[in-house]
Amino acid sequence: MTHASGNSGSYFSFPDEGTLNVTGVVISQIISCEPCRLHNTSDVKPEQVRRELIRMMREMRIRGNVEWDQNQLHNLYQALFSGAFAENLFPPLSNEEAVTASRIEELLHKLLMLEYNSDETLAQLSVPETLVIEAVAAFLLDHSVALSYEGTIALAPEHTQAGDVMTVLLGCDSPMVLRPLGAGRYMVVGEAFYDGAMYGELILGPFPEGCRPVWQYSDESRTYLISFLDCDTGKLQLDDPRLEGVPQLTHDSGEDMGSCDPRLSTEFFRNRGIKVETLTLV
Repeated sequence: MTHASGNSGSYFSFPDEGTLNVTGVVISQIISCEPCRLHNTSDVKPEQVRRELIRMMREMRIRGNVEWDQNQLHNLYQALFSGAFAENLFPPLSNEEAVTASRIEELLHKLLMLEYNSDETLAQLSVPETLVIEAVAAFLLDHSVALSYEGTIALAPEHTQAGDVMTVLLGCDSPMVLRPLGAGRYMVVGEAFYDGAMYGELILGPFPEGCRPVWQYSDESRTYLISFLDCDTGKLQLDDPRLEGVPQLTHDSGEDMGSCDPRLSTEFFRNRGIKVETLTLV
């Protein structure tokens, strides 16, 4: 459940056969990445997941010539569970086995810190902890852990390479990894999890203090819909608080644009200093 481009609509065209022009923002470049070598999670053991995580992080650290700081480890913990935490739902799950961000970070920190004592064996995990590790393994399957130029650790497609770029495409819920081919042309590599961009932060800015995005279950549509929670009052609103003061608009064409917000045009973003580009996909 992601919301990387807000409620923006997609702006695309087909300039010629085999190419697609889309509108979006290049948010970073990948400088180092390492694919997961786990190819089957049906019988994977927690110790195997731990060793694979340590291997991937070690290889990426060597190639990127970096040392991990706490912010990057936070990026990693978010990415390894694709942000699927209980507190991001409304009302939040409150049972003792609910998967919260703090529990995930505590467990994964414990696993990764064993790197500094290779002879130390993994302690017996509880059933909930084992289920979490199995879920992390499922997220890692067919993916890479990638490091951006700005230092953010992301979960990216398996075949991501150094030099690929991370983008937010208008109308697309997830950040997308593209491979530059020259002359403004790109090949699609696939969708990614990029902490700090999953709710439009890099094109709409940060949320007001005391407000955060949550996913509220709708009985009518039988799915979760993005809402915005005022943490002080406990009230929800559907309109993005970052658009407060921006006049409401209607679609000029009369075309059904679903839940897309007509205020989020390319002109709107450019007026806010966001470098919106036309990217040619081949």
